[in-house]
Amino acid sequence: MPDDKVVRTLERISIHSGTITTRALADVHPEVRDLSVSQYRIFALVASAPDGMRILELAQLASTRPQATTRLVQRLEAKRLVWTERGSLSDRRAVVVRTTSEGSRAWDEISARRRELLAEALADASLPPGAASMLDEIARALERATGRRNG
Repeated sequence: MPDDKVVRTLERISIHSGTITTRALADVHPEVRDLSVSQYRIFALVASAPDGMRILELAQLASTRPQATTRLVQRLEAKRLVWTERGSLSDRRAVVVRTTSEGSRAWDEISARRRELLAEALADASLPPGAASMLDEIARALERATGRRNG
């Protein structure tokens, strides 16, 4: 079990990284500026999945009900950030969500702006040697805990 200070520090990082993401959203395309936190989370999950994601998988990862996830996806479709299609011939009931080319461009711009803001925020930080590998280990642990690799 990690020590409480590590957990509290990660909590602070999570809060502030959310603020940086909000800033990045404000700096990019008009269609993504007004995304709700829930819409952004669904968009981020879909954008990080090269082959798209099923609605049920999205709902599970976002901890939302499938019906609520479908409504969020419909709002993203209205903004032309994602599109849906029926699943494969073996499972026509499944709905797969993918980013549109416009959505992919928007995601790339959001990600690039977020990285710029993070780099600016860390410019004066004195990080010890090996900080990147330590942070990567933390990221992998969080990915395992959430069942999803996002990077």
